[in-house]
Amino acid sequence: NVTVPASLRMGEAFTVQLSGARAAQATVRFPSEIGEDVRKPAEILNPVGAAGEYVVPGRVVLGKTTPVVFEVSVGGELVRGRIPVVGLDQPIQHLNLSPQISGVLQDPARKAEDALVEKAYARRTPQAWSRPFAPALKGAAPTSSSFGQPRTYTAGGPVAYHFGTDYPARTGTPVLAVNDGTVVIAGRYPVRGGLVVIDHGAGVTSLYFHQSRVTAKVGQKVTRGQKIGEVGNTGLSAGAHLHLEIRVRGEGTNPASWMNRLWPR
Repeated sequence: NVTVPASLRMGEAFTVQLSGARAAQATVRFPSEIGEDVRKPAEILNPVGAAGEYVVPGRVVLGKTTPVVFEVSVGGELVRGRIPVVGLDQPIQHLNLSPQISGVLQDPARKAEDALVEKAYARRTPQAWSRPFAPALKGAAPTSSSFGQPRTYTAGGPVAYHFGTDYPARTGTPVLAVNDGTVVIAGRYPVRGGLVVIDHGAGVTSLYFHQSRVTAKVGQKVTRGQKIGEVGNTGLSAGAHLHLEIRVRGEGTNPASWMNRLWPR
């Protein structure tokens, strides 16, 4: 049996749910990714799970409003379906950052920073978590810039999507791992500032930007709720906050869709 959402929003994470005796032998791919600006389009994906209940995580690319097409293959049989997608309908946010702040976008070290993060996105390790995802900051944190917000950084600059969610907080506020995983990046970088990246397995990574202090170490196994650093105002940032991203195979998804859930839905 194959279960998918009835509809999706741009930038949303979701799962293709597989059940039955042959679910573990199935593979899933999303042929609608071909021609889109995504990493490894239409990658063949193996489900994760146990006891006849398996899932494959999917994501709708920001900017996409055409249907998601999925294919499930098992034992020579093919199940194909389409899921409609709607937009986010958000106004453009004009940040108009000062040259002193926006100048980090031209930092010569940015290329190496981006390459390091891309390497993290390419990891395909086993699922490391068994509990629902949890907030990266304690308490109810308001957002200052929502996921998927189209924005410009400088006056007249190009429009780009916001791939995470910003949570204002005082400098020094503990930043917590949203779930179990392995730290694959931990350090200070020109654009993302104090950065930690955690590989949770199954193609899922979480990223924590702009920290004033990074306490996690590369290679460290962390658990949900463990401190990995402290909120700051480093990199491309105009005030103390945490920028949180949760990515599926390198593509940004709405962190809110993961909170208090084992899988997004």
